[in-house]
Amino acid sequence: MDYICVVPRARLMTTAKVLRSVIANKPLVTADWLSASKKADAVLDIGDYIHEDFIATDRSSLFAGRILFFTSAPKTSFGADWDEIVQFAKKVGATSVESGSATTGHDITPKERVLLLGVDKADKDVKALIWDHERVVYMKTMLARTILAAAFAPEASRITLDT
Repeated sequence: MDYICVVPRARLMTTAKVLRSVIANKPLVTADWLSASKKADAVLDIGDYIHEDFIATDRSSLFAGRILFFTSAPKTSFGADWDEIVQFAKKVGATSVESGSATTGHDITPKERVLLLGVDKADKDVKALIWDHERVVYMKTMLARTILAAAFAPEASRITLDT
């Protein structure tokens, strides 16, 4: 092990540091480990301090063969972190990561491999994908949630619109 990631004991945050660590299958250790090591005046074994939500497993195929398409709004919200989001997605199996308008997302083929992601139901491209193109769209947070959970369960992140 060349590094560990120290995190608060509270619910795991989806920061780049945390995502990078779990993708690399590096342990997430609570800050209690630092405090206990300091108190013991020794570097303690991390075993008792692994964050309860950390799942040690290979995540390289979570999105195997999938094309992730983000509407323009999430790409804008990621800002300078967009390139890192693309890298994360590819490290967990995505073959391609794209961004653009609803029409661009709808036109990507093969459709059965495309996962469409947007901000929320206020995102105009999400509305167009759902209403105009009858597509299923997920919140942009689905990528990070899937990585942390080490399981592909997109339905919890599905965006629905009131009719």
